[in-house]
Amino acid sequence: MDRVGLVIHDDADSHHRLRLEAPSVKVALLVADINMDSGVAEIWREGRLLARMRKRHGLHHPLWEVA
Repeated sequence: MDRVGLVIHDDADSHHRLRLEAPSVKVALLVADINMDSGVAEIWREGRLLARMRKRHGLHHPLWEVA
């Protein structure tokens, strides 16, 4: 299976981006959840945007909004 790209945008600075590769979408989601307090994560495969998600602080746990 093709690797996927993960791009993490910090909420504080929209120009600050971290670009990583992961072996699967599942691993990309885990990496994003572990490495983000809040902000936007994008998952890419072969130049196509698969998903854009925003992580926010919920009352008792983080909340992911998927676009």
